[in-house]
Amino acid sequence: MPYPLPGYISHLEEMHDEKDKGHFWFFKDKRNKMTAEEIDEYYDWHVNPLAALPQGFSICAVKQ
Repeated sequence: MPYPLPGYISHLEEMHDEKDKGHFWFFKDKRNKMTAEEIDEYYDWHVNPLAALPQGFSICAVKQ
């Protein structure tokens, strides 16, 4: 399929924080003092509505 525009976005992906791969919501020193329940609350969008939002976007685009 030919591309309709001179430049185009070929891929767009939402990036979310993953609690087993580091933490967006708090610094390491604060995280070390938190209980597992407190950490889980940050990732529960019922408790923390911001947890439902993506933390960033990954974009792959072609400029021609």
